[in-house]
Amino acid sequence: ILFALVFERTGALHFGVGLHASLILGLKSFGILTNATAKESSSFWGTDRVIDGWIATIVLLLIVVFIERTVPPRKPVEP
Repeated sequence: ILFALVFERTGALHFGVGLHASLILGLKSFGILTNATAKESSSFWGTDRVIDGWIATIVLLLIVVFIERTVPPRKPVEP
């Protein structure tokens, strides 16, 4: 849904490709820069997969809201 919203708003794939690359870089960096401990709440923060906790849902919703508010809709094409 996120990438469809980006494509619908911009009409180009460049923004979506850059967004995907930044999300992958963030996930890989998160795995390298953090250590999991036994005391954390895996139901909220997720496990070592990152995408299985509630925090992933919150982050994705924040990204959708940010794109919805900052990326203007593309202008209609006139014939």
